[in-house]
Amino acid sequence: LKSNLGLSQSLYEQNSSGWNQWAVKKQSLEATFWNLTNPDQVLNGTEKPLLQEVGPYVFYNNLENYNFAFPADTDNYHEVEFNHWQYFYFDREKTAAHLDPDKDFITSGNLVLQAVYGSTKDNKLESNIVDLYADLKKHDWKEILYTKKTPSEWMFGYTEDKLFTYPGVQPNLTKDESTALGSFTMYTGEDDPALQFQWRSFHGQESVTVPKSVLTPNQRVPPWAGEEANRIHGTDGNMFAP
Repeated sequence: LKSNLGLSQSLYEQNSSGWNQWAVKKQSLEATFWNLTNPDQVLNGTEKPLLQEVGPYVFYNNLENYNFAFPADTDNYHEVEFNHWQYFYFDREKTAAHLDPDKDFITSGNLVLQAVYGSTKDNKLESNIVDLYADLKKHDWKEILYTKKTPSEWMFGYTEDKLFTYPGVQPNLTKDESTALGSFTMYTGEDDPALQFQWRSFHGQESVTVPKSVLTPNQRVPPWAGEEANRIHGTDGNMFAP
């Protein structure tokens, strides 16, 4: 993936040039895929993988911040609180005419199977889960190490058999649908320029949590030991390096 982002300069005043550049921006994204052209031969051990480069497919990602509020933290540093919204759409004009992200197919590793296997590794459920997936696909598990999906599915996710889900490179942000990404708070830098664009909270949280496993996505736990290790610190990466 290759993206192109603009830089912002100031969060001090609404409707300033820096503010407007931060509040609404348009990001181009080029997606190129590697298509496995001989999966059967690879599985049989008769050939090495032959990969075909397909793309690039050009998307645009609109990013908008809205619902602004301006609280001050316990140390009276100025902050901006906001919601974040982004959506993708396919750029037909800048993509080669023979490419279609909804009709082309890319064969690659079965990431759903890998996720299921990885989440249950060293767990007594491992063989049962993999066998269940294989039964649903009505194949031996070795025959489903690869899967064929459209570029849009690889990008934005897909669900198989209403049970196994691959979130995609850009999860829940399809080119046709919009997704609000929760509440965020960052420092404006008005009191201390070194704090500009630094996160105060992310998705309403001041520390990181992750799904406990692919089978229990709604159960979230800290990924690392220690409060400091899980504390959210840095920028969103759109303005300066994280």
